[in-house]
Amino acid sequence: MALFPNISNAKIDNNKLSKATMLENRLNKKVKFDAQFGINKEKIEKNKAKKAAKIAKAKEAAEKAQKELELAKEPDTTGFDKIYKAAGEKYGVPWEILSGVHLIETHRSGDTAIASYAGAQGPMQFIPSTWAMYGVDGDGDGVANIHDVEDAIYSAANYLSASGANQGDIYRAIYAYNHADWYVNQVLDNARQVGYNA
Repeated sequence: MALFPNISNAKIDNNKLSKATMLENRLNKKVKFDAQFGINKEKIEKNKAKKAAKIAKAKEAAEKAQKELELAKEPDTTGFDKIYKAAGEKYGVPWEILSGVHLIETHRSGDTAIASYAGAQGPMQFIPSTWAMYGVDGDGDGVANIHDVEDAIYSAANYLSASGANQGDIYRAIYAYNHADWYVNQVLDNARQVGYNA
């Protein structure tokens, strides 16, 4: 029998209290650590996403530079081949078809305010209402200009693509551009002169 039962019980109770306090402190530290780790984890994920975006952008720039280098090495048969090829690739239209349309419309003119009796305007002779639907900014200056040769070629590619060229229906696409069989055949002949063989 303990001589000082109250003292022993007090020591036991104090030990239990100390252990409970230590455990509580550990749990609090763990909660704080987990909370802190959670924030860090979120930051790590954000940083990973930013790095991935930068890498993707760098790859895209490198691919674009490579394509430009390849285009620069190729002979330019018309003075506009690079624009035809870039626009054609973007919209899934054979570049030679763009060349053929450009030749028949304005003899492959550059920036121009040429207008037809029917009201068609610019290097690719767009009717303004059609331009309003399909006109795009081809040269990246922030403006889709019907008289600008790059904008006009990219817009023609956009229109031909929407009319079926991107699905291989070239005849229908050219016919949509100008509703005449002779026109389609002339564009195809023009395109063959620069290498179109389909």
